[in-house]
Amino acid sequence: MTDKPTYDVFVSHSSNDRAAASRVARALKDAGVKLWFDEWTLVPGADWTQAIAKALSDVQCVIFILGPGKLTSWQQADLNAIEQRRKSDSDVSIVPVLLPGADLNLLPSALSNWQMLDLRNEDTFESNIRRFADSFKAAKVGKATDVSVYLESLIATLKELDLDTLPTALTSLVGAGNAQGEQTEGLASVFNAVGGSLREQGDLARAELLYRKALECDQQTSTPNPQNAANFLNNIASVLRDQGRLEEALGYLKQALAIDSENRDGDRPNYANRLNNMGSVLLDLGRTREALGYFSQALAIDMRTLGPDHPDVANRLSNVGSALRDLGELDEARDYFQRSLEIDTQLLGPEHPTVANRLNNIGSVLRDQGRFDEALSIFEEALAIDQRTFGNEHPRVANRLSNMGSVMAALNRADEAEELLNRALAIDEKMLGPNHPDTAITLNNLANLFIRQGKYAEARGTLQRAYNSSCQSVGAAHWLSQALSANMDSLSGKL
Repeated sequence: MTDKPTYDVFVSHSSNDRAAASRVARALKDAGVKLWFDEWTLVPGADWTQAIAKALSDVQCVIFILGPGKLTSWQQADLNAIEQRRKSDSDVSIVPVLLPGADLNLLPSALSNWQMLDLRNEDTFESNIRRFADSFKAAKVGKATDVSVYLESLIATLKELDLDTLPTALTSLVGAGNAQGEQTEGLASVFNAVGGSLREQGDLARAELLYRKALECDQQTSTPNPQNAANFLNNIASVLRDQGRLEEALGYLKQALAIDSENRDGDRPNYANRLNNMGSVLLDLGRTREALGYFSQALAIDMRTLGPDHPDVANRLSNVGSALRDLGELDEARDYFQRSLEIDTQLLGPEHPTVANRLNNIGSVLRDQGRFDEALSIFEEALAIDQRTFGNEHPRVANRLSNMGSVMAALNRADEAEELLNRALAIDEKMLGPNHPDTAITLNNLANLFIRQGKYAEARGTLQRAYNSSCQSVGAAHWLSQALSANMDSLSGKL
């Protein structure tokens, strides 16, 4: 193996999974991974069998895109070639990538023994790809071959350190690079990758610190990469949003968008993601009309660059629908939710949890329109999908139960409503804890039931719990905290 292989990653996929493979490849390329992907790399007139053999003999990592069914004959040939190479070069690694519908029982043992990248959940598809890309670059700096094991070992070592010593300790653990510029750029990838893992584990203070160190390292390189800087700014904004520091998050997102615009990245999926994130923060702040504008811009870009039937387009449609629903434009909101449902059902199948989310959105609009029986039926359909996918004690199941409980309350079926809401609350508090926005929403629904029953003192205490939960988890400026405060004020006159 050469010291500097031509490509970092070789993408092995079947023709049936080409769309998903392209999506994975694009995300990795945008993250700075050097990629061999047949659709982009093979040129007309080239001997493609020779080109594939050459790439497999030189590449650092091979990812196998795995959808429903077994490996194709071409993927099996790729696997055979890389297994043969590993007999003399153990540094080359393999990453199985699981798509929706992938069956672990059909994996050959040569793949099942490797740490997998799980993309079966549409909600975490993009974030898991980005995390893999950052982890891959971090492992290169640390001279490691197993990406996940390397990252986990770093995190295990760092979790007990205080914030003041964390960056210095991480720099020491990674070790020096070949040259100062290469070392600094590599450290940025390490800081960013470890920050992402810590954020996923809920360690937000450490995650924020490491994201900031990643940005600092990038700015110290001799030739700073504008796209890296925009990504690091975006990540800082994301962890600030997680902490309820919404105005600060807006500032960092504006900087990221400005970099994208200056570098003519305004018609790329990354820019659309940034616009979408801006819309999400504005929605959190209750600035719904502004949020709608950003969501609509992101949708327009993705429609142009990805086409009308892409999973990212479905997400944008859903976000536009959410803003329209908050603005009371319910018929239009339902149209957007319906379009997102149709795309995801076609791409992912009717039993996918993302389809359950789309159904849940439609049910919420029907509830807002007073069409309670229809809403209840839709919520039950979403609940059934989630229970089959996740079991009976999962936050998504709690969300569906809470929504069903709110409809039961509106239908004056108080006993059934209270049973559903208490079931939802028990799951939320067990799985998410007392200080989480989902817990706060379920408490709010329970308080509304008490108000309908004239149990104003119980409602007041429950609303106070909901408000405290929201403030602790997303901050007092978040729309949920503001709405709960208004609910408590309106109840005061009834006590």
